[in-house]
Amino acid sequence: MEDRLSKSFARTVTNSSLANRLMSLLEQLRPASPHHFQALTYHRVLDGDAFAAQMAFLVDHYRVIGMDTLLAATEGRHSLPPHALLITFDDAYQDFAEVAWPILQWHGLPVTLFVPSGFAQEKAPAFWWDVVEHAFLHTERLEPLETSAGRLSLESEAQRRQALRRVKRYLWSVPPARAPHEARRLTADLSVAPPESRALGWGELRRLAAEGVTIGAHTRNHPNLARLNREAAREEIAGSWHDLCTHMGSVAPVFAYPGGHYRHETVELVAEAGFKLAFTTQRGANDIREKQSYLELRRINVSAQATVPELRMRLLQAAPLFNRFHGSLKGG
Repeated sequence: MEDRLSKSFARTVTNSSLANRLMSLLEQLRPASPHHFQALTYHRVLDGDAFAAQMAFLVDHYRVIGMDTLLAATEGRHSLPPHALLITFDDAYQDFAEVAWPILQWHGLPVTLFVPSGFAQEKAPAFWWDVVEHAFLHTERLEPLETSAGRLSLESEAQRRQALRRVKRYLWSVPPARAPHEARRLTADLSVAPPESRALGWGELRRLAAEGVTIGAHTRNHPNLARLNREAAREEIAGSWHDLCTHMGSVAPVFAYPGGHYRHETVELVAEAGFKLAFTTQRGANDIREKQSYLELRRINVSAQATVPELRMRLLQAAPLFNRFHGSLKGG
């Protein structure tokens, strides 16, 4: 309840007229650098209205670039436009094709879709976090549940949502092979049938690529790479690019770390696989002069349901001017 109230308060302040005037002033003071860019990351778009409003704002206030432009800039073939911004989506959900892509097309905005290749296969299971969410939000069970994440209270919707957050945090911390099994066991304990996969298949991905979507790698099975041994991590990283090339033809040499989880050894494996750029979930801006950061690029996570003032605030908080408050340009 406290977390929900704090978010509600933050939304009220962000959407106030005073905040709007302050953000407008800060936007006017932004330096037009040919070296910096910011990157947004999305996952789901269930309601297109808020997302459409965000995209309309970006058209008016930023220069949205494609991954091809960024790759060319990092290779020294040209500079970036002022206020350059990259739009990315992780996980390749079906609603990207159904809701987000038509809006992006209408505005003429380029986008990169990071695909966990194992879930594009026919009859692939749902992502484990979707299985868990579906179970907690649809169960009729009210008595407490004993789980590996501890004893969970389920009497109210608020308690079930709190339990869901707790279980997700726990499952991201366990060895990756355990998470899907634990998720399926939870569905049984909560007497809820697991949902079907919401990921795009190869045919849909090929259609999107033909229409202009840049496809990037996101491992095969979306594991926490920081929890895998070297050989397993290599298989996930290099295998995802192999899958994409096999089913899609030539794809961009770009990668995104699932959940933002990685370690130094992971970066080495990404470089070894041949990727030129890799993206974290660490917030902040990027400087293309910092070549050592090309495999640890920052992104700004945004909800597709966020208001335009909330998007503006996130972009300003992660502007190049404030990078020092987020540490160095390297991800964590």
